[in-house]
Amino acid sequence: MKKIVISLVVSSYLLASGTINCVKDSSSDTNNANTTSNCFNAFDLNDNKSITTKIAGESFTLKVTNKCGSISNLQYSLVDENNNEISDNTINTTSKYQPIFSVKNSYPNVKVKFVYDRMVNTTKTETYYVTTPTTCDEDTSYTEVDDINSVNAPGNYKTKTAYTEICYTSKEATKEVPTTEKKHFVEYSTDNFAIRPDKFDINLGVSSIQRGGHIPTTIKTLNQNGEVTTNYSENSDNLNIFLTPTGVVQYTFNIQNGKAKSYSIITSLGNFKINIKEKIDNEYAIIDQDDTIDSCRLFEGQSNSVEVTKPSKYWAGTGTGDDNNDPQDKTIQTNIKQNVSKDLRFSKSSW
Repeated sequence: MKKIVISLVVSSYLLASGTINCVKDSSSDTNNANTTSNCFNAFDLNDNKSITTKIAGESFTLKVTNKCGSISNLQYSLVDENNNEISDNTINTTSKYQPIFSVKNSYPNVKVKFVYDRMVNTTKTETYYVTTPTTCDEDTSYTEVDDINSVNAPGNYKTKTAYTEICYTSKEATKEVPTTEKKHFVEYSTDNFAIRPDKFDINLGVSSIQRGGHIPTTIKTLNQNGEVTTNYSENSDNLNIFLTPTGVVQYTFNIQNGKAKSYSIITSLGNFKINIKEKIDNEYAIIDQDDTIDSCRLFEGQSNSVEVTKPSKYWAGTGTGDDNNDPQDKTIQTNIKQNVSKDLRFSKSSW
């Protein structure tokens, strides 16, 4: 695989301690609760437009809005881009409209799912009977009733008194009447958001090495509890790699399911640490680029320190001298695999 040589650019990215307002001032208002027909929506506590990037393993509280009033059997969950429920999610709903979520793994595209029941206005069809007076017919069979208003079935009816009789025809009819009924609803938050890894964990397998040596390097993406986030995969082309405090590092790797093993080569002398940081436009939480500030959306990591020392001199030939491995006058290099004289001589001044 071709090595990538990346010159030093010192990173100034640091997450501030404590609570940060991660919302961009320029974030869109298209997700406002009033712009959707949904009863329920969810936002950051300090915002009515968006849900900013969250960190795997870290608890976060959302503000839930309800513009439809009385409901029952409300349940929350988080779903991925395919609307599959995220199984490694725990929810505390002690405060009904400020649920607390905690997700172990990372997910690039998440929504809040709401499931509930609500009484809604509707109509229902009622059946009734229309009775119409008609001329009595000797060939028609009638059912005699005392009160025609008590009729609730189709047919031919007759009422009689001492002096007269009246015949009726009863026919079925329907009408729509207002009513209420309980319905089951499934809705989703209007804003999607990412749950990103907390950091890159970079472990250089040695504490010291000679310049140019291959440093065994293990990279992991971890959540805030130090567990691997297996939903992260990326290659070194899409990441910024820095050498602290200065210098050049050669490094190529592919992170698959939150893990990578590779070798790094540091070409400068001194004590160094390798930093890895996401590149803007290639970040895991790119879905939040319009509403989350860079310092909350991007993540990075720093390795342990390694001391890079000057290689010890090595001479692969035979010669005279004082056993200090330095070539001396008239030293003869042997077994040279080049198209040159086999009896190649070096002088100490040219070493």
